[in-house]
Amino acid sequence: MGRNDAMKRMKSTTTRARATLAALLALGLGACSDAGTAERGGSPGARLAPGGAQDFGLFRQIVEEGGIPASSTLDATGFFAEHAIGAPEASCDDAVCANASLGLMGNLINGNACTLVRVALSTTREAVTDRPVHLVVVADTSSRAQAEADALLRPALGALAEQLREGDRMSVVAFADTPTVLAEEASDSGTILAAHDAHAYGGQRDLYGALRAGYALAEERAREGEEARVLLLSTGGADLGITSPARLVELVQAQAGRGIATSVVGFGDDADETLWGRLSATGAGNSFFVADAADAREVFREELATSFTPLATDVSIRLDGGNGYHVVGLYGVSDADFEPASGTARVPSLFLAGRRDGGDVGEGPGMGRRGGGGAILFELMPRLPRPAGADPFLVGDVTVSYTDPLTGEAVEQRAAVRAETEPGEMPPGGLFADPYIEKAFVTLNVLVGFKSMTLAAEEGDWAAGLAVGEGLAESLRGWLETTPDTDIEDDLALLERLLDTMQSRAGAGQDRQATPTPVWAFD
Repeated sequence: MGRNDAMKRMKSTTTRARATLAALLALGLGACSDAGTAERGGSPGARLAPGGAQDFGLFRQIVEEGGIPASSTLDATGFFAEHAIGAPEASCDDAVCANASLGLMGNLINGNACTLVRVALSTTREAVTDRPVHLVVVADTSSRAQAEADALLRPALGALAEQLREGDRMSVVAFADTPTVLAEEASDSGTILAAHDAHAYGGQRDLYGALRAGYALAEERAREGEEARVLLLSTGGADLGITSPARLVELVQAQAGRGIATSVVGFGDDADETLWGRLSATGAGNSFFVADAADAREVFREELATSFTPLATDVSIRLDGGNGYHVVGLYGVSDADFEPASGTARVPSLFLAGRRDGGDVGEGPGMGRRGGGGAILFELMPRLPRPAGADPFLVGDVTVSYTDPLTGEAVEQRAAVRAETEPGEMPPGGLFADPYIEKAFVTLNVLVGFKSMTLAAEEGDWAAGLAVGEGLAESLRGWLETTPDTDIEDDLALLERLLDTMQSRAGAGQDRQATPTPVWAFD
């Protein structure tokens, strides 16, 4: 099955969070690789997360249809977004509260020791759900989009207009060679559809210029007490003007810092889900692929039913490893870096999501996806030999800093994470400080297992891929016996389907005794 065929059939629905918020941030730190020696519910607190891909639907779709996805189709942000991982209640007076907790256990694939630290971000503030919205839609009307004009784009614009509430406004910027404002501050579908029908499709795509025009319109028409956001409808990619993905990301990121969230809805055969994910993640919004008008209506219903209250800008989550650890890997955000002694994740802004229709975020009509989670994960490796005089029980120091957009105040929170064992040592049976970090640990193992299996398939190493999958499946079955969890049950079913496909492709005579060797970030 081809990539575009799978995307055409993929149902992508919005799942911003399961409680009354956007989601959560989690940090996992582990010495999990072979080089490691050199039904749970959400919490009552409001958890927060950066935006980005909201599912791993393409990967799942290909597996369910008997295919083996390319490893590149597995996005860590989207994968964690489909796993409901709770967080402790917020316990500070700041806009965002950080909480760090420790977990120690052998990984679920080959048992190597992992050290995990989870930093959850939560808030005591309430989402503002009664603000009117000015939605600026930036719509691709290039030659590449022309085939979808009547079947998808026109119904999509009409569906958006139908979701407007009293006081809401909608503007439309069409783009091809140049951006064109089709409608300004309209409040009815008739006006918007008439403007669309009078517009001619054709030309190439100046995506950067179109986004600038959309942001300019949002800023020019801003009203006090109103929420402004931008929704990009795109076939993906750019042909004219500034085409650099890095420059596009910088533009979207700057607007997120000003409180304008950007979501991306992709369509068409030339879909660029990687670019969409980067734009929405840095723009504090969501990204989805829609195959048809029904998909679009489902996504837009939820997007406009959700309010976004800015809580923090210029967010930095930094881990400085203790003298006994190296930071060797990082998962879950688009803007991050790490050095041997530290890792830093950066998020331009955090928004608190709330339901404008009185329901809970992640619930309501059309909510077909599970979860509503998120995670930022760091992988650690013990330093051997350990430096002289090092504190063997200090895992690391976590520093979370951000700006409160309501007060302009710079906030910094620190937490030291300590263990009762030395680096590389494992308490009998492992140790988790709370059930939330345990769920984050299991989810990371599933992600690494899927990634390792698809990488092995790409190399034709069926024995290695099967060994990883079978080791993981056995561990998940054991874990689920004592810890019922619908997310992980779904993962196990998908894993078993992938194992069946890989075995049929491999044929008889494969070495089932191969050593499971998962591919972690360090490897």
